[in-house]
Amino acid sequence: MGDTADSAAANEAQAHWTHDEQGPLLRLSGDWRGKSRLPARPDTTASASATLPLRIDGRALEAFDSSLAAALWDLSRSARAPLDTRDLPPALSGMLDLAARQSAGDAPGVGAQAVDADDYEDF
Repeated sequence: MGDTADSAAANEAQAHWTHDEQGPLLRLSGDWRGKSRLPARPDTTASASATLPLRIDGRALEAFDSSLAAALWDLSRSARAPLDTRDLPPALSGMLDLAARQSAGDAPGVGAQAVDADDYEDF
């Protein structure tokens, strides 16, 4: 039974902020499915690097879903800083890229275009 408890602890969602000359860095690891609570950005990183992108290191992520993408998007919007997603899994960075394009108006959103049901009689 000890192995199961140790395995669960190893897979637990974890997030840790650091800061260096390239700006703030949020390291994510573990299983983030159904988790969306990220740690607040420390004041030292917020004031010192307001114009630098928020770097996100997700190379140690074991699992995630769209709730993590939403949390990262909210973080970016509240910090008014872009996300540097190069160290995220492609599926997660893809969700964030789509959100950025949607926000900029480059991608159609749900309800962005009226659809006439008569156009789909064959379905």
